[in-house]
Amino acid sequence: MEIGNTEELPIQKFHFSMSHLLHIGHTHDNLPSDLIRDLYSIVDNYYLESLSILRSSKKISSRITIEIDSKLKESREMLENHIRLREQTQDSGELEWADVIQSRHVSEREFKLKQIELEGEMNSLASIVMFLSLLESTLFSLTMKLIETKPSLPEMQDVMNRSDNGIVKYLKYFERYIEKQEKHFIVGTKKYELIRFWLNVRNNIVHSNNVVKQEILSDANRLKIDISINRYSNKFRFKDVDVMSIANLCGEILDDCIEKGLYKYFGMEEE
Repeated sequence: MEIGNTEELPIQKFHFSMSHLLHIGHTHDNLPSDLIRDLYSIVDNYYLESLSILRSSKKISSRITIEIDSKLKESREMLENHIRLREQTQDSGELEWADVIQSRHVSEREFKLKQIELEGEMNSLASIVMFLSLLESTLFSLTMKLIETKPSLPEMQDVMNRSDNGIVKYLKYFERYIEKQEKHFIVGTKKYELIRFWLNVRNNIVHSNNVVKQEILSDANRLKIDISINRYSNKFRFKDVDVMSIANLCGEILDDCIEKGLYKYFGMEEE
């Protein structure tokens, strides 16, 4: 699926689910259509901003691939030219100088390629942080809007553990007070473990400059997540494929909050 085509993104199911809720809210007099419209607006903003992050990540990844291919082609042509020049001369001094030029070219090529690759990796780091922050702020806005419009819902600080922060706190609140079913739809599931893993990655990026940590490596191995390391800098390496994985995960979690949370909250059957 092409990220450039926003109609084919795999992360869009939550938007369909929220659009369905909006439609039902407009056609059923017993549902608070104004509240549902406000909730839809929050989810729609997430959708638009998430597309922007993905589009940017994809464009940069494509540009970097083209730039690397161009540099490699240019390098091959230059090295082939050096080989021809060496074959055409018998002078030892000229041969020695040709070897120096070739060695210098290879060193400069590797330096430039590392710079280009690092640009992509840094963009992926930023995209990971932005995606998780976007999901966190969206869950916060949804929860606060529901609490604001229904006084019987408890304030979050009164019922949630202080050790729970951000996304984890909002997901637990959704399950306990919005969905109100005994069976968890997020906490304890594989999705929950995955989002906690990526939250640890985000915190490591923000607070520890992405330096390799054994805890993250162990969790990645347990969850069967491929994770690369730059041995020179001792930092994790992430690419646009990781950004897409996080986008899908965040979209699935948001969809669960809508279909298994908001649908139940408004007395709708999950469809």
